[in-house]
Amino acid sequence: MLAFEVGKRESNMVLRRLKIMSAVRFGGVAGVMLGLCMGVFLLGASLLRRDVSGFRGVIAMVVMLPAVYGIAGALLGLGGAFTFNVAARVAGGLHIDATLGDAEDKSPS
Repeated sequence: MLAFEVGKRESNMVLRRLKIMSAVRFGGVAGVMLGLCMGVFLLGASLLRRDVSGFRGVIAMVVMLPAVYGIAGALLGLGGAFTFNVAARVAGGLHIDATLGDAEDKSPS
């Protein structure tokens, strides 16, 4: 359901379903990015401590964290999309009011 009002450039949309594989892919990529950031942070903290005894473990974490976070993000995307689809089926979807492009009237309604 998509309705446009001429002149105001507003639309009323109903989000009824999420594609499961899209949510899994998004969650996996976001998880890998977060894991990579965490790994680089741990590497930097290890270098600041100048403690070389645990350096090998930190390098392993830089490799492992993106993989673990990516898998966790993919599983969370799977669970979130499945839960949304069930809830949307019961509740009739998520109704969204959106403004397309630059609307002239910037006041909230």
